[in-house]
Amino acid sequence: MKKIEIEDNEDDYDNDTDVIDDEEVDEDDGDEGDETEEEETYLQALTNEVVDLHEDLVNNYVVEPQTPDEMSQNYSTKKFLVQKIRKRLLDSFESQQQWTEDDDLISMVKKCKREMSKNDELSTLTAMKRIIKNEKIIGELVETDIEEGT
Repeated sequence: MKKIEIEDNEDDYDNDTDVIDDEEVDEDDGDEGDETEEEETYLQALTNEVVDLHEDLVNNYVVEPQTPDEMSQNYSTKKFLVQKIRKRLLDSFESQQQWTEDDDLISMVKKCKREMSKNDELSTLTAMKRIIKNEKIIGELVETDIEEGT
């Protein structure tokens, strides 16, 4: 995979309407004794994910542009990827903010922590999946929404 340098520019992030579901970012626990490898940050993982999603653009990137068209294409590619990363990062931030402000979501986090304290081998993701699956408020909200819509 080609690595490209992404410049920071002052332009606003892309306000397009395409929605990309946040995919889970697997954290590599690795060997703690191996100090030569650095842990990938969330921002690095997000950047890699966006670049991988737009592999077709990255494949057209010219490392040493020779023409104005190649320079322009490289600039456009970098700008597009930067905007996508900013949008995903902002979406992630907004999502996290919702989990800290919504009483129902806070309640689910507390239940998740209780479940995890009962079972040390239970992962956070598995515990939260169980909590969400058993949460009755979701069904009630759907029913209310449907009734109001008809």
